[in-house]
Amino acid sequence: MNLNYCECAVKRADRKYKVIKYLWILSSIYLIFMNIVFLPRLTFSLVILLYVGALIIFWPNFSAEYEYVFCDGQIDFDIIRSGRKRKTLHKIDLVDAEIICGIYDDERLSKYNHKFVYTKSFLSGMNYKGAYCIILRQGAQFAKVSFEPDERMLNCIKNKKPRITFPIDYEE
Repeated sequence: MNLNYCECAVKRADRKYKVIKYLWILSSIYLIFMNIVFLPRLTFSLVILLYVGALIIFWPNFSAEYEYVFCDGQIDFDIIRSGRKRKTLHKIDLVDAEIICGIYDDERLSKYNHKFVYTKSFLSGMNYKGAYCIILRQGAQFAKVSFEPDERMLNCIKNKKPRITFPIDYEE
């Protein structure tokens, strides 16, 4: 087992995208109904055709998942849209990490609160029980990155930085 490379994927569940999808479907049905009942057929039919065509083209873009790739002390955070389009959102190096712990570990995070240059969240939005955060040093200030690693990735991170990695205690 190679402890220098690991990857993990988490499906993102955004409520706002669900709302947008359902509003788009309802508005399509409404436009079709308006076309049938009230408005001239030819011009409004072209508008509906373009609208439904855009719905078919953009529908797959609403599904997304985050992928975390750990390689030699660096973690890349990617987003994969519709199963084929990958974009790297953020890269961190564990050399800059101050602490890696659960997002609800108030005891360890209390000294870093309200001092963040930026906060990035790569969480699924479904279950935060296994969510971790990495506090990074950015000069004299700190940055916070939240993510949900699996056990294998967590073991890789622990092997690379054992003194600053604190596993979540599930018995609390």
